[in-house]
Amino acid sequence: MKKFIFGFLIIFFICLVLPLSVKNTDKKNKTAVMAVNNDTFYENSRDNKFKVLITKTNKTVELEAKDYVFGCVASEMPISYHEEALKAQAVASYTYALRKKEKSKKDYDLTDDYKKDQCYKSDEEIKKNWGKNYQKNKEKLQKIIDEVLGQKLIYNGQTALAVYHSVSCGKTLSSKEVWGSEIPYLVSQDSSFDKLAEKYKTEVSVKTDTFIKDFAIQNIKGLKSEKSQNGRTDFLVSEDKKIDSSKIAEKYGLRSCCFDVSVKKDKMIFTVYGYGHGVGMSQNGADYMAKNGSNYKEILLHYYKGCEIK
Repeated sequence: MKKFIFGFLIIFFICLVLPLSVKNTDKKNKTAVMAVNNDTFYENSRDNKFKVLITKTNKTVELEAKDYVFGCVASEMPISYHEEALKAQAVASYTYALRKKEKSKKDYDLTDDYKKDQCYKSDEEIKKNWGKNYQKNKEKLQKIIDEVLGQKLIYNGQTALAVYHSVSCGKTLSSKEVWGSEIPYLVSQDSSFDKLAEKYKTEVSVKTDTFIKDFAIQNIKGLKSEKSQNGRTDFLVSEDKKIDSSKIAEKYGLRSCCFDVSVKKDKMIFTVYGYGHGVGMSQNGADYMAKNGSNYKEILLHYYKGCEIK
């Protein structure tokens, strides 16, 4: 009888404990499966690798998103900027690359050339630029990027064209002003704090005779500017010709197309405001906003009107 009772108790204990053990194992297995699935999704997602044409070698390299974004942010924004500004740059760079990838009809997604796309530099190039601070800067930037990697700007469910520039002329410019195409989230926004930047105002002088020769005009009598409502010089107009400001900026290395021109004796003085095309996020403005308490989301949503971050 004792043996029967003892046997019954053993069977009862097994019946009670075994289901709990199986249940916990199931839980662990489910967690493990989810982890594997997430890893697989990350590895296989088209959003997480970019084919980049390296212009110096004319060869294409495929890069993980974290490595590509690191190479962009390290090249495009000073590491001394506030970490919330660096986060904003990371999201903008990632979004820009995704947009280019979605639209690309070539065997690469985008180039490393800032004149065509956005600047990307290899780890070796960044190491040269940062010198003895390389390791410290790398750890700092990797941590910042890890916090936001995968987040992107969208507008009406579509990946946004997240263009950016160094310093505005006091307001950002609309895409219509600069490129002739209207994009609802790339409209003029206040960035008056850019006027405090060291790079805000520069001067370039050109000999009058050189200007006349370069643009094949008779003289500079009656020379005047045609400007947009937000301060961009669209054209310089002489008595016999209308000259596109972008051609002037390219010819003489002006930092932007927001400029005034004056004539002093035999020279033309171009007083230039801001740095870059002026559309989208001002990087200097992002740093200013961050230092004054704005987080990266607030910065991005200020410059990309009506967008969401997902």
